Amino acid sequence: MDFASLGLGSLPRQSLVEDTVDYYIHLVPTSTAAVSQNDVKSELEKLLPDILKAIKPFTDDFIWQRDEFKLTIAENDAIACLHGRIEFGESIDDEWFTVFLLREISKLFPQLWIRVADTDGEFLLIEAAHALPKWLSPEVADNRVWISNGALRIIPRSKDERAAAKTGQLSSLRAKDAIRFLEKFQADLLHIQLVEEEAFYRISNYPAALNDHFHYARVTVPRTVAKILHERPKLISTIVEVFCLRDPVQLKICNTMPTFPPRDPVEMSVRFTKITYAQLKQQVFRPPRPFILPGKESPQFPASELGMKLTCGLELLVSGNRNKTEGRLAAEAKTIVDSLNGASAASLLPSDEDIKSWNHQVDSEDWLDVDYEEFEANMAGTSTRTQGPSSAPFFEKPAFSDKEQQDKLKKMVENFEKFMNDDSAGYGGVRFGQHHDDRFNSDDDDDISDDEGDISTDEEDKDASFDEREFSKMMREMMGLPAESNPHTPPNEEEEISDDDEDEQSIRQTMAKMEQELVAAGALDPNRPGASVDEGRGRTKHKQQRPPRSHDLDAELNYEIARNMLESLKAQGGDAGPAANMLRSMGMVMPRDEGEDEAEDEVSEKRK
Repeated sequence: MDFASLGLGSLPRQSLVEDTVDYYIHLVPTSTAAVSQNDVKSELEKLLPDILKAIKPFTDDFIWQRDEFKLTIAENDAIACLHGRIEFGESIDDEWFTVFLLREISKLFPQLWIRVADTDGEFLLIEAAHALPKWLSPEVADNRVWISNGALRIIPRSKDERAAAKTGQLSSLRAKDAIRFLEKFQADLLHIQLVEEEAFYRISNYPAALNDHFHYARVTVPRTVAKILHERPKLISTIVEVFCLRDPVQLKICNTMPTFPPRDPVEMSVRFTKITYAQLKQQVFRPPRPFILPGKESPQFPASELGMKLTCGLELLVSGNRNKTEGRLAAEAKTIVDSLNGASAASLLPSDEDIKSWNHQVDSEDWLDVDYEEFEANMAGTSTRTQGPSSAPFFEKPAFSDKEQQDKLKKMVENFEKFMNDDSAGYGGVRFGQHHDDRFNSDDDDDISDDEGDISTDEEDKDASFDEREFSKMMREMMGLPAESNPHTPPNEEEEISDDDEDEQSIRQTMAKMEQELVAAGALDPNRPGASVDEGRGRTKHKQQRPPRSHDLDAELNYEIARNMLESLKAQGGDAGPAANMLRSMGMVMPRDEGEDEAEDEVSEKRK
């Protein structure tokens, strides 16, 4: 289900900056007596300090990428509420930490109802897309998803909306109508446990998992910079961002370093978010003239290089024209610098003994190295890594368990086979019949998204089965790879294939791993009847040595269909198109073809 086009209720889409999350907190009266908006506003003003105080233990040590969590009195569709907006940039952790805070607020203040959305729309629904009711499409999802008392509630469609939907007329819910529903019909709200679990899965281990978002590293910086980083640790994300977004004109000041000259260096440990550390680490930056770094082979080089980048970033921060947030943080840094310009400046700087008493934690950088085997195992739900309670929850998700992943892989192959064997489809692939009419006219109020319910259980043509080995062979040929080794392969052909370039060898290994994973998951069965080697690479040589059977003719048809589909995928070059969209609808995402045309032509000539 595509939620990319989902709107944000009464808030105009164009008013949202990319990578921004918006949240609204409404006070919904439970009494039947009429309550004016002025009364609601006054009550929210009283609650605001209590709300901020309640979440302070969680936000005190959190390092935000850009904006911090904040709340102000506002109006949403002429209804008084508390509103906040956070630009989280590249740190998706900030967005989910915001969801965690909002959920905690709803637990502590049951009278509050909270809605959260980002530039993609109702992103909580994106997390639970496969578990949603069928009617809950992007066109009708606006203002229907609310957080109350820690639970996820969904406003159902009215009778009129259901009737309009059957005629193809879909409309979103206004914020004012949603609040009116919450005031009068809370008992009719939908609470789907699976949707809630999926929507909140990423924060299921919070707040313990928050520690996994940070990384401690050793840096060598001037003593003045060490004082600022120690007293204002939340400056780190802004310093890194300013450094990464530097331009040549701004960078000229680093050739003089008037505010933070690189003298009196000290070593300290700095707490980064993992994303800011990765950003800073990967920056290729030639040291300006004032900096003299040890050789790259020196053990002190990593700390000195990181410290040089941070010092330059801080110099850029305090010297340039910044936006509102950066300007406030730059002012804080300047205040500390100005306090060090007096006669007693030396006494204000941290001594060596002071620095020794600071935290000197240094974390491993292993998380920067991608273990592709472990990554694939995590995605398949078969990871053997033992994860503690503070580990990131993404790879622990039960929805990616081994059993379910096997079912998904099997279903992917079955769907492709059913698609090719579907004799009931009419012109252009459109299916007509009683089943279609019944489904169109049925009431889908309580239907939960379950693709299995839409798949026909009629007896399929077992003879025209999908040959996994043939499919694998065609994928190899379309990617310009040699087929699997076969006793009938001429020696000279094998010798030519062995001379392929490293790119082809890499792709070949990737294909082999893909096959191994599919076999291990039970999606491919090498012993399946009809999947013999004779029907693989030796098809051309052996197909005339025996009388043709209906199975051979059907398999040949499947072979040609699959080949045409792969050729279509190749022509698309990895972009969107009919073949890719059809396979994606069946849960099959094909890799982008990155081979060079010349290499492919060379392989084709060899095979001729």
